[in-house]
Amino acid sequence: MPAAGGLLGLTPPGRRLLREKVWPFLRAAGTTLTGIAADPAKLTLGVVGMLGLPLVQIVGLALSLHALGGDLPFVQLGAAFMAARLLANAAPVPGGLGALEAGLIAGLTALGVPAGPATSAVLVYRLLTFWLNVPLGALALGSVQRRGYV
Repeated sequence: MPAAGGLLGLTPPGRRLLREKVWPFLRAAGTTLTGIAADPAKLTLGVVGMLGLPLVQIVGLALSLHALGGDLPFVQLGAAFMAARLLANAAPVPGGLGALEAGLIAGLTALGVPAGPATSAVLVYRLLTFWLNVPLGALALGSVQRRGYV
């Protein structure tokens, strides 16, 4: 990435782009981050929000696994989830579709959960956290369009 920026700076249009678009954006982003870091309430809210979503997702997976007959300590389940999320983030598919499921099933079975409950729990979890958002989002979009917000 730094090499690309260096190459971009070798041409006059590239230098103009860096001077007019990139540097002002980076300065504004730095100013915003400095303002957030200086306010303890905003910093705490950001950290809690950043850590809260994965924690809620791990709890959802744990509940799905428990409901379908699987049993795994929460810390191991969290480790399997984070490893699968890392794998899914590397996959070039939207939302880690397919890669997350495969990673979760592989991780759960590697930790001793039978394949049947692991697969069922992962599919229920993804149904609730990924696929259910599509019709709910469509309903919300229709609602805001009818009210003229969009």
